[in-house]
Amino acid sequence: MIIVELLGWYVVAVGIWMASLSAWSGQELIVAAGCAVPCAVAAVGARRAIGGAWRLPAASLRWSLMLPAAIVTDAARVLAWPVRPGSQSSGGGFRQIDIGARGETSSASGRRAAASLAMSSTPGAYVVAADEKAGTVMVHGLGGSSMIERAVSK
Repeated sequence: MIIVELLGWYVVAVGIWMASLSAWSGQELIVAAGCAVPCAVAAVGARRAIGGAWRLPAASLRWSLMLPAAIVTDAARVLAWPVRPGSQSSGGGFRQIDIGARGETSSASGRRAAASLAMSSTPGAYVVAADEKAGTVMVHGLGGSSMIERAVSK
């Protein structure tokens, strides 16, 4: 099972490296492949050290498919923020969102992790805290709730 986890983290590390490039080359792929090995080992070690066991919800696939549209929509909202009347007096605000992830089970932890990643991936909001007991996350965002926030909330 550790081999599958190492391979998963390896693919994630290479993917992130390649996604961050403006132009791909063979040399960059070789460097990404080499640098991903210690990253994968560190990720497995860190997850085992904290005792993390996350089971991602099936809905996370739907959230990831919605993410490109949500990023574009939020980017337009953030770029329009300075020219909107009254927006200079407000720098956004904090709001509590119920994501239905109560407890310390692997599925609740996975839902909190996936929801936090999805909501923090848009330019208009980011998750600042998660409450295991209440099953909520605290989000700082500009304006009203985003498309991702509405999809993630229960």
